[in-house]
Amino acid sequence: MRHLPLIFLAACKVTLGDWWNEASEPPVVGIVTVRPEQTGELGYRNFFWTCVAPTEQTCMGTSGAGVAFPKRVALGARFALTGEDAASVGFAGTRFLRDLDGSFLATNPGTVALYTLDAARLADFIHMKVIAPGQLQLAIDPLTAVASEMKVGASQTVTVVPLADNQPLAGSLDVQWQTSDAAVIAFENDLAGPAKKLRALAPGAVTVTVTAGEIHNDFNFTVVP
Repeated sequence: MRHLPLIFLAACKVTLGDWWNEASEPPVVGIVTVRPEQTGELGYRNFFWTCVAPTEQTCMGTSGAGVAFPKRVALGARFALTGEDAASVGFAGTRFLRDLDGSFLATNPGTVALYTLDAARLADFIHMKVIAPGQLQLAIDPLTAVASEMKVGASQTVTVVPLADNQPLAGSLDVQWQTSDAAVIAFENDLAGPAKKLRALAPGAVTVTVTAGEIHNDFNFTVVP
């Protein structure tokens, strides 16, 4: 869970001396789908994060590198948790979250306790913060930067990531997309969650605007022949 302009990078400190010799090959690093987990505050049960959108950055990692369990969720975002052995997860009070029958909606800023039960008794719990995003960013995956310059005919699928204090917030936001010139860059299809596939159609400059609630950010793209 980290922030760099336009892209999140998973730190992987590997030197040539770590792996190179005549009998070995460099390690293969690729994108993998992960389910971050966190041991509860009592130390008895684990909680598992489940992404509600396939492009959510929380569940994207690189092979051989762990992904931290998120502790901060964006206001207005949906997210899902399960306990061990697919046990259901509940939360204390209805001020900060709303139950959407399989996922949660973050409705108010604050700290919320989420718990899992064992035979109707408290088994373990964790605390998470619901935070209002200050800005929105675009990302693809931990190994691929968003290209601000595209060639005619090229495409890229970008995902909106909410930020607070320059750090990413977890969860899937309901995002509205606009392009200043659909003849230059158009949205190729409707994807679930905060993602769109951008298709470059003709040379020119275009601004893509993304809006989530009261927050919006503009991103400039150039299409070349």
